[in-house]
Amino acid sequence: MKISVFYDHLLEACEQQNITIQEALQITKSCGIKGIEINLTCLLENEEFIMKNLRALDMEISCIYEFYDFGNSTDLSYGKDHILAAKRTGADKILIVPGFLTEEEAFIINQVSDNKDTTTKEMNKNSKVLQMKEALIGLTNYASQSNITVTLEDFDSNTAPYARANQLLWFMKEVPGLRFTLDTGNFVHSDENVLIGYELLKPYIVHVHCKDRGIEENRDENGTYNKGMAACPTGSGYMPIGEIVTKLLQDQYTGYFAIEHFGADNQIDFIKRSANYMELIG
Repeated sequence: MKISVFYDHLLEACEQQNITIQEALQITKSCGIKGIEINLTCLLENEEFIMKNLRALDMEISCIYEFYDFGNSTDLSYGKDHILAAKRTGADKILIVPGFLTEEEAFIINQVSDNKDTTTKEMNKNSKVLQMKEALIGLTNYASQSNITVTLEDFDSNTAPYARANQLLWFMKEVPGLRFTLDTGNFVHSDENVLIGYELLKPYIVHVHCKDRGIEENRDENGTYNKGMAACPTGSGYMPIGEIVTKLLQDQYTGYFAIEHFGADNQIDFIKRSANYMELIG
């Protein structure tokens, strides 16, 4: 099993524990973690330093992610820089967050998202969604020339037209070569069942964010699957991560499992506990 962790978590750990990034990376490596999930802007700001530290520990970048506004802009230049950075640093996958809608626009699509046909109809009517699709087509084609895979995740935002399973399925079918990064903790934001989302999008999964969610008392009582969004170590919350990981491994999944817990009050402790859990179920 290949495990990675978000570089942002290590930067947070440095502040929390008053340690250097090299020390944080060493602790991470000692937990059996080989990969780093990193934001493109962060990488480009200090690429030589970051890569030197990773290579010293025989670690690598599992995926590079970045946020865009393709619903309002057709400029693909930074997206191409994203792909070139992946090629340069040896990362074979990138994650694109292509943009957001207004609350009003998103509501129209979200209210019919439990049905594939009505989702398709509304997605095809929204000009921003169509512009995101075209941008993803262009970048996926460009990335394929360097054997780099472009992915989209189930993003936890009401204004993301790729937060829900049928919305993501539309993108997967409309953009040849686009693949799916499954975030185990994000479907509940839309009160969807991650196991149903997993089965629907299973053919497209090439990367996984193992994000757990902690139960919160002050949650929306109308939620069926959403019991809270609290940050917690992987394996300590209510998400069925063990079941999903087992299914993936049985299906010969060989990609990374990236542990994720933004907002942790002690990132080093969370990293150790998350990595230990992943090793146990792997």
